[in-house]
Amino acid sequence: ASTVISSQGYVLYNGKRLTPHYFFNRLDANRRREIELEVFAILNHYLRKGHFDMSVWRYPTQDSLKGVTPILIPHFKDQCKLFYKLPAKWLALQRDHNLNTDEQETQQLLDHLLQQQQQQQQKQQQQHSARDDCYCVVVFPNHKRHLHPAMWSRSVSYFDNVGRGSMLPFIENCTSTEKGNGWGILLMNPNERYCQSRPFPTKLKYQYEGVKDTETLTVPHSESSLAHTVQVWKNFILPKVVNTWKCKLLFLSHCDGGHDIVHLLETQPECHEHVIGIAMLDFYNWSLSEFSKKTRQIIEQKAAVYMSLYGANESGYGLEPSAAKSPVTIFRTQNKDKRYSPCFNAEAVIRFFKSKIELHKGALE
Repeated sequence: ASTVISSQGYVLYNGKRLTPHYFFNRLDANRRREIELEVFAILNHYLRKGHFDMSVWRYPTQDSLKGVTPILIPHFKDQCKLFYKLPAKWLALQRDHNLNTDEQETQQLLDHLLQQQQQQQQKQQQQHSARDDCYCVVVFPNHKRHLHPAMWSRSVSYFDNVGRGSMLPFIENCTSTEKGNGWGILLMNPNERYCQSRPFPTKLKYQYEGVKDTETLTVPHSESSLAHTVQVWKNFILPKVVNTWKCKLLFLSHCDGGHDIVHLLETQPECHEHVIGIAMLDFYNWSLSEFSKKTRQIIEQKAAVYMSLYGANESGYGLEPSAAKSPVTIFRTQNKDKRYSPCFNAEAVIRFFKSKIELHKGALE
């Protein structure tokens, strides 16, 4: 079959003009899998060994699998992973002391360095120490099983531009000290909560020879994206990001990822004091009246919803509060080029986070 990918945004397949998304679905499963693995390998290499040099936290751990049938523990242990990067201040400490962020000794030494730093400062300066300047962005992606970490959209990444369909420009903006940010970042991964069992022999009644098959297994305590969110909060965000790095949290969600944020606020109320800003991209299915009073209050005070609508306004920044009477700040973003929403709104989200950081610093003075 002859295939030509046009710069005008369509695919010429056997003489027929198809949209990229429709063309991708016409491919056989093996070819689609090959493309997915190639793109995932590129993203994974770029995050881990390339420009960003991010670290990986693997779960579930041995301790979290207590109570699971022993024969299944090898199937589940360390099957899931999260990409993260330390804030710039902690990276500077790491370079100064030649630390390895993947080792357990790192956390103990970082805690010791933080205690020394606090002891050397006066009581008045402790309120404005370096720990108050550390921030971490937590990204909650859309709920689609084919989405890999650091990817907004599969079809946009494959057939438009990897820079537009992935989170790479946003990660660069958050972690760059040259742009005055230097924040930490954590990429939630609710779409990879499964693993394949080891092959086992099967034989139907009328088969002369048995065949080997596998089963798809769901990782314990991550049966849904909501359970995954709580699991990561209890085992990584709270003990490591909040208590060890001393970071304030900035939440960003895309589409259904907004439900993960709401669920976290509802079920883990202790996280409220650590969150200073929430940005929700294209989050439509929500109702404040169904939230608890405390969750409703933090959404009204610290959250903003971004909706990418073509030609919504002509403001200088492309942003303007909508005329809706919602107590939550809602932005309609001018998107005349009809670019993919998360990519288009990324710069606006950075400005929003900076404003929340300034408000937080002002409250400390």
